[in-house]
This record gives sequence, C-alpha cells and structure tokens, in this order.
Amino acid sequence: MRYRELLDGPVDFGDAGFLARLDALSRARSDLDYDRVPLVLLGAGSVMAQSFVRYACERLNVIAVVDNLRDGQSLYGLPVIGDAALSQLLTKTPEAVGVICAGSEKPAKHFQAIWGAHPGPLLFYFEVMPKLGQTFSGNAMFTALQAFSDRDEVAAIHRLGQELFTDAESLRTLSALLAYRLTWDAAALDGILRSHDQIYLDNALCPPSRDDVLVDGGSYDGDTVRAFFGHLGGPCRQVHAFELDPENFAALSEAFAATPHVTCHAAGLWSQADTVRFSATGAMGSRIDADGGIEVPVVALDALNLGEVTFVKLDIEGAEGPALEGMRRTIETYRPKLAISAYHRSDDLLRLSALIREMRPDYRFELRHYSGMIWDTLLYAG
Repeated sequence: MRYRELLDGPVDFGDAGFLARLDALSRARSDLDYDRVPLVLLGAGSVMAQSFVRYACERLNVIAVVDNLRDGQSLYGLPVIGDAALSQLLTKTPEAVGVICAGSEKPAKHFQAIWGAHPGPLLFYFEVMPKLGQTFSGNAMFTALQAFSDRDEVAAIHRLGQELFTDAESLRTLSALLAYRLTWDAAALDGILRSHDQIYLDNALCPPSRDDVLVDGGSYDGDTVRAFFGHLGGPCRQVHAFELDPENFAALSEAFAATPHVTCHAAGLWSQADTVRFSATGAMGSRIDADGGIEVPVVALDALNLGEVTFVKLDIEGAEGPALEGMRRTIETYRPKLAISAYHRSDDLLRLSALIREMRPDYRFELRHYSGMIWDTLLYAG
C-alpha cells in the first residue's frame, strides 16, 4: 500500500477519521527498520543526495544501486545495476524497500515507473534522512526535514490556510502539499501541479506587465528575466537582478550586458548591509551558509533607494524572510506584486505570510506548486 492511501481523503485535523489514518501512517513508517531492511537505491547522481548515498552504502543494508549510466560498475563497494536487472532483483528480494535518490522530477518519475507494483515501499531519500539521526551535507533543508512532517506544525499551516486563502485552487494546493509532507508520496500532488515553464507567470493575482519594475532575487543566470521577457513579448520597464554566486553572476551579467533595461547586482538581498558566508555551487542551490567557503555582500533593498518597484520575485534558498524585512519600506509604500518561494523552510508559509500581512494587511494571497517534489511552492501576494 502506498503511504498516500493510508490517508485516503483530504487533510482535516478536525476529523477523527483523518487523525486515525494519520496514526496508522506513523506506525507504518516506524515499522521500517532502516538498519536492517534491504534497500535498493534508485539513482546515485543527484549532487544533493551524495552524502546520503555514501552513508547508506557504507552503513545500511543496501543490496544494489540502480543507475543506467553506471551499470556494471560499483559504488562504495556495492554493485550498480541498470533498469533491466531490477525486476529480477526484486523477485529474489520481495521485502526490499526502494529509495529514490534523484533530485529532480523527471528521474523520480522514471524510478516510480520501473518500481511499478512491487509491494515494498518506495521512498524518497529526503524521507529517510530524518530517520537516521545524522546531519547530511549538500543542502541545509535536509537537516531539518523532520519538521516538514511535524503534525503540530502541519496542523498550524492548515489552520492558517483556511484563513489566508479564499480561492479553491489555493485550498486544494494546500491540502495536497500537506498530505505530501505527511506521506512524502508524490501521488498526493496529482491534480495540483502547474507547468514549471509558467512559474511566476501564470498567476492572475500577480500578472507580469511590460510596465513592471522587477526585482529578481536569486537571479541565477537570468532564467527568470528571460522568461518574463519571452512571456511579455519584450522587456519590461526595468529589472534589478540580484545574484550572490560569483560564477552565476558572471553568466548573468554577460547575458544582459547589452540590455539597458537590466541592472545586475553582485549581492544578495537581506535585512541589512553585511558580509555573510556563502556556499557557492555555480548552479542552482547556492545559498547563505555559516559553513560556506566564501564571503559575499548582502544588502537591504530599501537602502538602494530604487524608487517604485512593482514586482518582487524571491527564490533565495531560505533567505526570503530577511530579504522581505530589508524591503519593508518598499512594500509599505508601493505594494508590489510578490512571488515568494515558500518551501525552503518548514514554516515558510507561516512566517512569510505573517510578515507580509504585518507590512500591508490589504494583500490577498494565492498558493501554487510547480514540481512533482518538494521544490517550487509559490506564495503569491497581490
């Protein structure tokens, strides 16, 4: 039985039947002895999964790693097999539990398909990590994943959502996301997913406009700016693109060197001007980190005195709260449209919505989700 089937209904913390099913789910999880049960790791290429994969191979009862690109090789002394050999392995070991070690939606769906109807549970690695009592490197989110499934916090978010959201899609999205957090079964997200190509672009509460002055927090290589311009059929009035990672900033500034509508800032958005430690990957996922290898500058948006801002997008790996604090005057004065990532920390929806409502109580909110995993939950305010 899939974890999601143990809930078998909407998230409702006032319903005794739901709470009973939730208890059954917790018992089903606790029955899995990760030190003893035979594990099959599905995929080993995700950068963020590397520390978990190594720990599992060296310390847990891993019987094989499935990775077509490494078929026939070994990993930490264990055999790597391809998709074709998985069925035979599961026939020999019907009690095996699968652990998907992919960091993106496409390979995760592939592994779900090849696991098929095998009776053993199929888990995601970030579901297993909190059960092991270890701290894993690669992404700060994964060291605190236990909180994402904490019943009290999930119940508090559910209560908030009933107050915060009035449109049917936001309420469906909230229920699906909370069911996912309680089960880590991606089937819970069926029916609420939006196309990732439309992230930041498809919300009626915050529609992009050619007249927008866009603040792009976490600009990476300019992918969001390009998406905005493509969606609008040309540039908007002005863009201020902020990127901390030096390698990413080089790509960003080169891409828009001849575009007068885009000003690139080699700094991160924060509550005040400062210098912080930073973990740079040269890709997505770079973040402010006390153990990071370099120091980088951060600024408060208000201190830059940019004047009118009409649209703010933030995807800055958990620093969204301090960044919003640093643009308090801008938000209070101009009431820009907001598209804020709300998935890096377990209490993002609680904290970020409260902060925004404190600044401008007249904002309305909507919730949308753009991936088949934990990533890319957007809180829109307009």
